[in-house]
Amino acid sequence: MKILYILHSEKQKPGRTLNVLIDQQAIDNDVSVFDLRENKDYTGLLDMIEKTDKVISW
Repeated sequence: MKILYILHSEKQKPGRTLNVLIDQQAIDNDVSVFDLRENKDYTGLLDMIEKTDKVISW
């Protein structure tokens, strides 16, 4: 399964909880992370969303 995490919080960096979730899901899945704080390529984001089975916004 392909999983995409979209990080969007301007106020805080991803914490330990998120890192643990990503690491655990990456064991059996293809996990990608798109950080909107650093990457503003919305066309690329839409392409990634279309090719992903599950999208998680954090």
